[in-house]
Amino acid sequence: MLLDMWMDPLLIAQDWPAREQDALVHLLDKHDSIWEHVGVVTQRDLNANAFESEDGWHEGDLLVHFAGCWVQNECEVNWEKFWRRRSPVPVRYLHGVREWA
Repeated sequence: MLLDMWMDPLLIAQDWPAREQDALVHLLDKHDSIWEHVGVVTQRDLNANAFESEDGWHEGDLLVHFAGCWVQNECEVNWEKFWRRRSPVPVRYLHGVREWA
């Protein structure tokens, strides 16, 4: 349903600066039936970068993003580094998981 609404020609025709991002924000803001089924997390939760920085990946984070690793040909090196550091999904990300019968 979300994808159908998101791709609706009337929604796409809007002249929003950020196009699909603004369309998604509109749907979340104006349609409770969508908002009730969406989880919102910080950008860092799903996009922690592979660099050593405040915004970089830290122990206990869910995902690491190798953005731009190809620039200095570091993709394989970063993959190996983070593969060795992998661990089970942190408990804080498991809340709200649905049990399907």
